[in-house]
Amino acid sequence: MHTALIFDATTKPFPWPAIWPFVGQLAFGCFVVFLSRKWRSASRVLGYLFVASAIILVCRDAGRWFVLRHRHIQMLSTGHYDVLEGVVEKLHPMPSDGSSSESFTIAGHTFYYSDYSIYNTSNCFDQTAAHGGSIRSGMILRVTFVDGCILRIEELPHH
Repeated sequence: MHTALIFDATTKPFPWPAIWPFVGQLAFGCFVVFLSRKWRSASRVLGYLFVASAIILVCRDAGRWFVLRHRHIQMLSTGHYDVLEGVVEKLHPMPSDGSSSESFTIAGHTFYYSDYSIYNTSNCFDQTAAHGGSIRSGMILRVTFVDGCILRIEELPHH
């Protein structure tokens, strides 16, 4: 029985778009510090606050992602997950404006996900049909998940 791997959390890359706003904040803070040193301005403290908060927020989000990734890899390797197999039913694609999540149902269990936010630092499946996702009604899938977080999706052959 040949399956096609659609998604695996162990191969999902780091979500760089979630970090870019903080990189901009860091650059702005460095710029303010640079200007305040040149003109002896009182804005130096503000610049350092921007720099410090950017570093803290990057470490928070990156740390969260790496901890969750490690947890998910460990769960996959030890078998601490749930698995459902069945036909994709009730596919509700995410609207292009991102006003609601995408969802589908397999064997009576509904999964919700969205890739709309650039601040998404989840290691779970989140690629919607609107952004190139491959989940379609009628597909036969095996979904490996923990607490609603999809860790692996495999397409099973039609019988």
